[in-house]
Parts: sequence; C-alpha cells; structure tokens
Amino acid sequence: MDRPKVIVHPGPENYDLLILQHEHRSQAVWDGNLTGKNACLTIRRADHEFWNHVRQYPLHNHILNYFERCGFGGFLAVGNVQYDEGIITALIERWRPETHTFHMRTGECTITLQDVEVLYGIPVDGHPLVQRNVKNITKSRWRELMYNLTGWLPGEEAIIGNSMLVITQLSNHLETLIANNDIIDEHTVRLSGSKLSLHFLLDIVDLDAIGGKAWGAAALSYLYSCLCRASMANSRDVCGFIVLLQVWAWERIIPMQPLLRPPRVNERDIVFAQKWTRRGVRESEARAVLVVCRDVLDNLTNDQAHGIHGVRHLAYSVQESPLEWTFPPLPSCANVRISKTPVTML
Repeated sequence: MDRPKVIVHPGPENYDLLILQHEHRSQAVWDGNLTGKNACLTIRRADHEFWNHVRQYPLHNHILNYFERCGFGGFLAVGNVQYDEGIITALIERWRPETHTFHMRTGECTITLQDVEVLYGIPVDGHPLVQRNVKNITKSRWRELMYNLTGWLPGEEAIIGNSMLVITQLSNHLETLIANNDIIDEHTVRLSGSKLSLHFLLDIVDLDAIGGKAWGAAALSYLYSCLCRASMANSRDVCGFIVLLQVWAWERIIPMQPLLRPPRVNERDIVFAQKWTRRGVRESEARAVLVVCRDVLDNLTNDQAHGIHGVRHLAYSVQESPLEWTFPPLPSCANVRISKTPVTML
C-alpha cells in the first residue's frame, strides 16, 4: 500500500495581509538559499569599547548620577550582555513587518513598551524625541556646541558633511587626554573610520530634560524598524536595541533560558534584566546553533512560553523576594495602558 503524500506548505495560508512573503527571510530559508555562513545574521554593535572602558575605569559617582537622572541607570546595572546569534536570527525569521509581531507556533507576540520599562527601566512616558530645524544647523555651530559641552573643539576635517563626526578624530583626542593625565592605558582606544552623528548633542544640552523624554518608546520604535529590515531575505546584519530582544527571549521562552547561578547574599537586582547577568554554566548552551533554535521555536508549546500564547498583555509581578518573579497572563485585548502610555498590541 502506497504511503499517503504529505504536502507541507512553506508560507502563510492567506497572503491578504502577509504580502511580503516572497521577499521574506523565511521564504529564503525554505528555498534553501540561506545556508552555511549566510544562515546567521551578523549583529552590529558598537558598545564593546564602552564596556571595556567602564570595566577598567569605573564611572565616577557624578556620572552615575547623570545616568540615573536621564533614566539610563538600569542599562548600566545590566551591563554587557553577550548575544546569541542563533536565538536572534531564529526570532527574526519569524518577525513579520506587516504586523510588527513574531509569528510563533503558539500565536503572534511582540515586544511591548512594558518590556522596555520593566526589563531595563528605561522610561516610556514623556515627551517624544523630536529634533526640529536640525538641517539648518551649520558645521561651525556643531563645532561650537561640541566645545561648549565637552571642552574639545574638533577641527574642520573632523566633521564630514554637515554633522558627521569622524570617530578617529575623537579617539585621537581621548588618547591625548590619557597621555596628559599620565594614565597607563592597557586598553588601547580602537581607531575606526566610522562616523557618528552629532545630533545627539542637542539632547544633552539640558541634562535635566533628558529624563522627561520617552527614550524607551524611541528605542522600541527603532528596534521594530531594524527587525523589519533584517527580516528581509537580502539582509545580512541587524542592529538596534538587540540586547532587549535577547533578554526578552530569555524571559519569555523557557527552552532558550540559560542556566543562572544562585544570587549571592544581599545581591539585589535593580531591573528584571539584571538577573540574566548571573549566567553560570555556558557549556550546555546551544549558543549560535541556529538549527537548534529553529527547532525550539518550531516545537514551542503553550507551557514553554511566558505570555506569548497569541497577542497578550503580560503583567510582571514581584513577590516578597525581588528574585521570585511570576508572569500572570491577562485576557487578550487590543490596547493595554501601561503607566501613561497607550500601547497598541496589534
């Protein structure tokens, strides 16, 4: 007796909404076009030098106070997080730019403003980040602004175009400061041909006003944009607030959670994401093994996912011990109000 033929459909059952399937990364995976070195996305990050510097030269209390006032204290508390290219790539393969959600076996889910505020403590309420009349600022004005805020006046050659600072010029200036202060710098500043937009100077003119801006909303919005670009078949890298995606995956998907060492005496976490810095044994982790990560998501069950059984709101709650967290799911809803910010789930 002949075996019955099994037909596996590689894409959506209905293309009325998911109109980008033919350009999507999942289609390229099905067609066998993303294999070998092209399978995993390259994660672009530029914070290694920052964390190395902070580890060697701890930040002064005055600087830490500025971070707290600006709403970035949780970011420093979490510190450097090593990325898992396998998890991130597998998740992006399931990200749909048409709906801004991950399409899981258990339903659709997404990263919300609540995740940003609870996991990292970055404020999502406040004024939007809007910079008006930026194009009207001249190069000389940018140089003057840099001098007023940092004490360093970059030369004309340090700024390309109207507002792009050459990182090499900044690195040379920092090395001069280190030499003048007789600091033995075992960690050499890495020279780079990259460029940095000076638009951020407008946001630090008034440090007291920074804490009143919705940085979390801006970070999440940019992450959505980066995920949409990376989910296309022709993309080879991804950038943005990827550490949020990494921690979100650990927090939500049980089979992907790394092993954590027990907390030390009097060790308290400032934000939820900080607990993932206590990762202990790493030999058992399927790091960067994309096939394994895909298999986990392909076989994901409701019991293995915290609050991603369809598009749901997930409430974080803290018990008597700040290290014991539960995740009670609320009924599905279209809009959820978190603090003062209305959050559209779908």
